[in-house]
Amino acid sequence: MWGSLSGLLSLVVGDSLYLFSINYSGVSIAAPVSYTYIPLTVLFAVFLGEPLTTPKILASILLIPGVYLLSRGGSSRRELKGLFLGLGAAIAWAVGQTMIKVADMAGLNPISIAFTRVITAGVALFIINRLMGNDITRAIRVTMRSYLPVVAVLDLGLGVALFAFSMDLIGLGLTVIITGTMPLIAQVMSSLMGKERFSVIKFIGALIIVTAIVTAFI
Repeated sequence: MWGSLSGLLSLVVGDSLYLFSINYSGVSIAAPVSYTYIPLTVLFAVFLGEPLTTPKILASILLIPGVYLLSRGGSSRRELKGLFLGLGAAIAWAVGQTMIKVADMAGLNPISIAFTRVITAGVALFIINRLMGNDITRAIRVTMRSYLPVVAVLDLGLGVALFAFSMDLIGLGLTVIITGTMPLIAQVMSSLMGKERFSVIKFIGALIIVTAIVTAFI
């Protein structure tokens, strides 16, 4: 049940809002704003028995100005809409990631957690797409000729399993703080692909996030 709830919140709600956020504001804004889910998850982990240490608090606080600086770069209505969608994704991800911890505490192994999340989300998204009248068959046919299936295996399969294994070893709080490197990676990849500029402000924001991650292990 907890694995399924995690799939519904993280993958159906969270990922959908995140993709809409990218559509409106670009990955350089959507990625860091959405990753404000990290301090939220660290706080939720306290209710599951994990200690709220001073380094964790400092790391979570540092993430806020970090994602703020990364998110600067425009104030159009479209970008603002993307920001709010990203924040919605952050809340859904925070609760969904916490559900992974609950599922783990209930005895579900990491591989089963990853499988349960994907299956539940897949069924829910299939029903939603049918109700919206989308051409699922064509979408699958087009997708199979792209790199998306490989990305999905790395993200939803290997990524979630490694997240769960990491959570077993060092706890939910530290695990999500470590994943805070994702906005930096997204910035670098976007810049290398020539999609978005990697400005000084964005670099400083990314540096603050990395500092926050290091702080968590002091």
